[in-house]
Amino acid sequence: MTGKYFAVLGLQLTLWGLAVLGALLPRGLFDWLGIDYGLFWAATQAFWSNSPASAYDLQVVTQYVQSLAAYYGQLADALRVGPTPYPPVFVLLFTPFIIPPPTIGFALWTLANAGLALYVLHGLATRFAQWPWGIAAIALTFFPLGYTLFVGQVTVILLFGLYQAYRAFEKGQDFRGGLFTGILLLKPQYAFLFVLVLVFKRRWAAVQGIIVVGIALLLSSLAILGPDGLLKYLGSLNYASGFRSVDPIVYPQQMISWRGVLVNFLPGVSETQGLVLTAVLSAITASALIVVWRGPWNPRDEHFAARVLATTIITLLVGFHSHVHGAALLLVPGLALASSHRCPPLVRAVMRVSLFLPTIIFGLTGWVTLVAIIFASLMLLALGAIVMDIVTPRQHRQAPSPLVAHAEASG
Repeated sequence: MTGKYFAVLGLQLTLWGLAVLGALLPRGLFDWLGIDYGLFWAATQAFWSNSPASAYDLQVVTQYVQSLAAYYGQLADALRVGPTPYPPVFVLLFTPFIIPPPTIGFALWTLANAGLALYVLHGLATRFAQWPWGIAAIALTFFPLGYTLFVGQVTVILLFGLYQAYRAFEKGQDFRGGLFTGILLLKPQYAFLFVLVLVFKRRWAAVQGIIVVGIALLLSSLAILGPDGLLKYLGSLNYASGFRSVDPIVYPQQMISWRGVLVNFLPGVSETQGLVLTAVLSAITASALIVVWRGPWNPRDEHFAARVLATTIITLLVGFHSHVHGAALLLVPGLALASSHRCPPLVRAVMRVSLFLPTIIFGLTGWVTLVAIIFASLMLLALGAIVMDIVTPRQHRQAPSPLVAHAEASG
């Protein structure tokens, strides 16, 4: 079995190596490879060199991004500029990574995120009977997580928050679970449906935990930025509010939400039509949560992992700004469910396909749009299978879930 793990890991790492070289050699750094790190770097430089509010001023940020053009390759696009729509506490957290030169800073940022991701993945992999480090290492090559490291995104921080929240809910620690769920507020589109579920299930201690984090983020942002700077930060959240007509750096065709699906499959729809269709499909999809979460709240129930996985899938599908790297969040409930005997066979098959096929396509072609289309399709397939499994009556009582034993052992 160990040989099998090494073979799979070797294949995945080889494909990622091809992807990195395929981007680095013709296009250099910070044009695609490390693009988000570059934007965070420029915003943080503006934060400290000008004023904290300058981190959300595109004109000021552009001045610092221009210095990164020296790292662009011959086939790089024009200067890549975009906002850093995260609260100033993130900028403070990111500050150590602007001290060394950008190339070293990006390497350190990547290593720090990979280390945090491995911590999360190993914790999840201990739910399996065999070789947890091997499972964790392979899970690190899961395309959305690998792409997070590739572009230098912040998704690993959200992954950590969701993992800690999941563990806390399993142990019955609702307030702690709410505090960690509050980390998702760094990208509010990922937090919204989780908050609605907790309200729907009347988990008031968890809701209080999220409110505490939200208030802390708001007050710290006001203290650091001042009223005008806070408005600039909040305004940056609307940067990608169009349907298709947005800045090229937004790439709606590479999204895994209904917006991305419609942009790719209905190129002729107008902006208004696209927004309306996105809203309708998102509302219909979100309504599935009523079915998913019917019955009492019970984190030790055999369906709990499937319910959280379905919620995460729906979050990604209805999120208006939902890129493929956000699907790294699926690893928390996905691995928890995969370790359970209650994982529906179709969902398990989808998991296997999603682990390998997107990485193969990206490593050999670099086509992120095709990967996004495949991911959206796989998520819809898995969501349908989970809903059917939840609503189908059981013919007999199942044995206790391995998740229960794990939660009791760790609690």
